[in-house]
Amino acid sequence: MRRRDFLGGAGLLLAALATGCGSTAGLPSRPAEDLSSGEGSLLKIDAARRSTLTDEQARGRFADFGADLFRAVVAAGATPGNTLVSPYSVVSALGMTALGARAATLDLFRDLLGGDPTEVAAALTTADAALAAAVAAGTRDGMGKKVQTAVDAANMIWAQSGYDVRPEFLQALAEGYAAGMRVTDFVAAPEGARRAINAWVSERTHELIPTLLPDGSITDITRMVLVNALYLKASWHLPFDEDSTAPGTFISAAGAAVQTDLMHRVLTSGYAEGDGWQAAVLPYAGRDLAMTVVLPEEARFDEVGAALGKGLLLEVADAPDAEITLTFPSFESRTAVSLQDALGALGAGDLFADDIDLSGIAGKPGDLVIGDVIHEARIIVDEKGTEAAAATAVLVEAGSAPPPAEPRKVDLVVDHAFYYVIHDTATATPLFVGQVIDPTAG
Repeated sequence: MRRRDFLGGAGLLLAALATGCGSTAGLPSRPAEDLSSGEGSLLKIDAARRSTLTDEQARGRFADFGADLFRAVVAAGATPGNTLVSPYSVVSALGMTALGARAATLDLFRDLLGGDPTEVAAALTTADAALAAAVAAGTRDGMGKKVQTAVDAANMIWAQSGYDVRPEFLQALAEGYAAGMRVTDFVAAPEGARRAINAWVSERTHELIPTLLPDGSITDITRMVLVNALYLKASWHLPFDEDSTAPGTFISAAGAAVQTDLMHRVLTSGYAEGDGWQAAVLPYAGRDLAMTVVLPEEARFDEVGAALGKGLLLEVADAPDAEITLTFPSFESRTAVSLQDALGALGAGDLFADDIDLSGIAGKPGDLVIGDVIHEARIIVDEKGTEAAAATAVLVEAGSAPPPAEPRKVDLVVDHAFYYVIHDTATATPLFVGQVIDPTAG
């Protein structure tokens, strides 16, 4: 499978936007092949990924979905405290599944993802082109030092050996997501398949997510697993001076004081403020990737969290520059969760019903059902930059501007609970959305 691999350099940039992968359609049975390891054969289709959407048309396309998903995961209570999700990864996995949906199930996906599956794939393709450009631009930081920016997005499908997957579904996966398919034997060797999928995710996320699928998640009634994996590593445009990092007090959302390392830096970047909040854009090398930090007033954390979405994200993205004296904690965060409850809260609970129609993948309506959607995300932020990864698995079972004004000077002291979004600056596609309640909690 050709990965969407944007690891810098013109050759890889062109490869990320060029045609897809190798050969064949259909899903033949291979009874003579040992599939007990879960590896299986790789089936691929040649296809060019195309999008009719401009950056402006795709701008902020998934920001409201990302904010709604983030709030739903927090509200479900499975991950108290620091929470992190990757809207990009979840949309990719659900978007691939939606290509096989029909009738009322297709309407569910349209309502959830905000458009037809082909429109969703087109918007992601536009975002991928913007990410490739961001990687190509991120070769030096603001001090002129050589750095490497990496964004690695990959999609893969595992299907039961001998299962008659529709060739047009495979074609749509290749065209929309550059996704290949591996044949495995869930019936005879579900544990081998689980280990193989986890190994693939671990490799694509540089071992940040070694075990996406927990014990028992793959069974002998599993027929297909659709997986997205995402990895990001980016240096700050202006790195923090490690000598300036010092212990300080951070106030959690519950009002508790914790001691943590606080980093310090003066930078000129986009800054906005509104009723009960301050926000700033913290650019990575090349300035085409950024983390937007939203700092609520201490007593208004939940109120501001309810307002996160496209409007606020684009308001900050379009804000004028200010000279920001920044205090910011280093932190790590990890979330691993089933998205069943969160997607149910978003009105898509019927995706897990027994009568859904995935006949665009194989069989007739009701032959395939969605058993679970499993998501994991992890982030590490320090003086040098950010390393983050995410993965999502859908388990399918049987059954020219004017000269800039002089920037105003502001202080942004992030010493209490805050929200953040990591996104490209062209389409504002949210790669990660998170909150830090306590930077010492991990």
